[in-house]
Amino acid sequence: MKAQEGSITVYLCLMMVLMLSLLSAAFYSVKAEAGRARCAVAMDLALFSCLARYDRDLFEEFDVFFVDGGCETASFRPDKIGSRFEEDFSANLTPAAGFRGVFGRDLLSLRLKSQGMTGYTLATDAEGDVFAAQAVRFMKDTLGVSAAAALAGTAAESMGAAEEKGGQSAGEVSYDALLAESEEAKRRNAEEKAGSLLPAKTEAEERADAVPADFVNPLPYIERLRELTLLDLVAGGEENISGKTTELMNNYESRDKESGTGVIVLPDRIDSLADKALLSQYLLGHFGYFGKEKEHAALAYESEYLLAGKESDRENLDKVVKRLLLIREAANTASILADSEKQAEITAASASIAALLMLPAAEPVVRLLLSAGWAFVESLVDVRALLAGKKVPAVKTAETWQVSLASIPMLLSPGGMDALAGDAAGGLSYGDYLRGFFLAANRTRIVGRSLAAAEARLVTGGRENFRMDHMLGAVTFEVQVTGERRHSFYEERTLSYDDL
Repeated sequence: MKAQEGSITVYLCLMMVLMLSLLSAAFYSVKAEAGRARCAVAMDLALFSCLARYDRDLFEEFDVFFVDGGCETASFRPDKIGSRFEEDFSANLTPAAGFRGVFGRDLLSLRLKSQGMTGYTLATDAEGDVFAAQAVRFMKDTLGVSAAAALAGTAAESMGAAEEKGGQSAGEVSYDALLAESEEAKRRNAEEKAGSLLPAKTEAEERADAVPADFVNPLPYIERLRELTLLDLVAGGEENISGKTTELMNNYESRDKESGTGVIVLPDRIDSLADKALLSQYLLGHFGYFGKEKEHAALAYESEYLLAGKESDRENLDKVVKRLLLIREAANTASILADSEKQAEITAASASIAALLMLPAAEPVVRLLLSAGWAFVESLVDVRALLAGKKVPAVKTAETWQVSLASIPMLLSPGGMDALAGDAAGGLSYGDYLRGFFLAANRTRIVGRSLAAAEARLVTGGRENFRMDHMLGAVTFEVQVTGERRHSFYEERTLSYDDL
């Protein structure tokens, strides 16, 4: 009986050892999985904390999220980003590290063995598409995708006219050449009259006398307008034009820039018309232009810089205004050709001018010069109205036409151009034309200049160490964690603002 009792005791002891071994294995297995889970959570929280340190100034000015990889210094400092990540990760890995006396021992006993940033994506990567993608995303969130179609339609309307003047052309003939030919014709007429036995008027003189006494030849005034400085003419004087110049944009474009490494998170290309329209609207809303300048901007006319790329406001505005004038001339020439009343008026005026010049055979050439000149002066008034904040119809009708042939001389008088510049409800504004220019421009060039202008504005505003090629849009970190020297966990994660 005693022998049997002893065997049962041994049996139970053996079973107890097996059960304790099983429980111990289960405990350590649960502990390992709990450690792995906490490591993963700490990784996510540390990555979120890293991206939560986005540059506030850049966000307030341009509504995009990027972390300053230079940590407000002029040098790119990924090591500082790594140190901040390590602090955040360690705090989340052992949240009760400072309270062990209160809460007792941490059963997981996790310890960070190593960490490092193995990859990052910068705002300037992919020729600036990382920045542009965030801009388009912001516009989709604020305007909605349905608004993109409307923006694309407005931009297309503003660019509907060709940038090269169409229709009739006067070729190489100019008004000065006609005047020289007229002097020769008058000399021949005088010789003909002197050789005549009767002092009667010649046929050319009779045609000239038939011209109404109150007729004013508009061509000399048109030529005078062409000789004046175009920019001062449409802007209302040099005092209305910014004199700012800067080399900050060129410094950005010419220097060697940082580039992403490791896992680079690249956005989808901005290829659709809707995305391009949203990007154009973003640029128009976040970069200043004539009449709507931004505070602290290195150049007052940032949008004009995006299109022209010059170092001074005057040069940029001049280039954009000339392009705008060409578009308006094309549209106004088309309106003249489609208007039978204007064609009749041009025919009558051309006949009178040819008679006064004593060059009846030159009437077709005069008609071409007058048509082109009339479209030109109408376009001057259009651009003056646009720069004054008014709207102009994309295509003119008889009701919206502003300059008559008789009123052309008054454009040279003080206030004459402003008196004729109207405001058409439902027309296109200067901003609408800029949006159209953005839509038609080379996207890579425009995005690159927008990065330069954004950096220049923040530098001018007091952030002298700010660099767009230091701005992080995505990061990749790896960590290795040990638990009681028995378990080792490895995690590598990538997080970008597109994931949030």
